[in-house]
Amino acid sequence: MGQDRFLIFIITGISLIALFSFSMSPFFQVNSIEFDGLEILSKNEVNSLVDNYYGENIWLLNKVSIRKILEQTPMIKHVQVEKVFPDNIYIIVEERVPLAKINNNGKYLLFSSSGYIIEEGTINMRVKVPEVIGAGYSLDQNNISFTPKLENIVQALAQVDKETRGLINKIVCQDKEITAYHNNIPVYLNDYQELNKKFRILESIFDKILQEDIVVDYIDLSLLEKPVIKLNNQ
Repeated sequence: MGQDRFLIFIITGISLIALFSFSMSPFFQVNSIEFDGLEILSKNEVNSLVDNYYGENIWLLNKVSIRKILEQTPMIKHVQVEKVFPDNIYIIVEERVPLAKINNNGKYLLFSSSGYIIEEGTINMRVKVPEVIGAGYSLDQNNISFTPKLENIVQALAQVDKETRGLINKIVCQDKEITAYHNNIPVYLNDYQELNKKFRILESIFDKILQEDIVVDYIDLSLLEKPVIKLNNQ
């Protein structure tokens, strides 16, 4: 009986050693990393951040460290890392959504609906969004603190799609009046009342302009009940 137990112990030990050796073999070295959810960032950009993980053993791979590295990128809000055996990493990326930008002493700040600063640089950024002028703001580390005017604008922009935001070059606030511009075509919004509805109507107008190739002098949304589209007859 003692010999049987000893034999079982030996066989079990050999099996565990063989299993461990197999798990540490090149068969389980990370060979590919796949990303899902990328719209603004390129695969090459994010792949370069985790390039060091190629060749690592997938059993020993620290998913938390990968997540922390990627989430240091301002454009990335959250990532989920999954191991796909035997040699693949699958990463789901949630990007922050750029809504607008401001000019802060000559440097443009691209920010999200929460005020988080996603990117800093010149006016030509990777994402087309409106420049907001005259709404006021303050800076708190990597965040923009909204004034009531800017808060209203941000909330309204969040209600429309990214294509519409990309068609608005700038939003100018003067006293109680607000005017948006699309390729130098003014969009008169009057005041901040029902700004969400005005932007949704503007979204529909832009769709019509693009579909029918209409040339416009100006758009007046001062009265929601009677939106005006002044055509250019030349």
